[in-house]
Amino acid sequence: MIASNSSNDCRMKKTRIKSIKSKSMIEDRDYLKQELADQFYPFTADPNSRKKALWREINGCPELVTALKELHWNRRAHSYTRLQVRMIKEMLCRD
Repeated sequence: MIASNSSNDCRMKKTRIKSIKSKSMIEDRDYLKQELADQFYPFTADPNSRKKALWREINGCPELVTALKELHWNRRAHSYTRLQVRMIKEMLCRD
């Protein structure tokens, strides 16, 4: 029993270390939608789930959608501009 607890503790420490490393700052630059989703959700296994999670988070904030539209956001585009990325980070409280 003791050995299994220590291995669980080890796994938890590794997870904490990974989460600390993953909280690196997202640069203000142009990103493909998939790249940005990968930055926001690094521990989600499926890439499509990451994009959908980012999409849900953006659409869940009407102020963000309005601000992105003012920055000429095209929902069908495959990327976000530097200014759009900055707005997403600010409104979703990332970095």
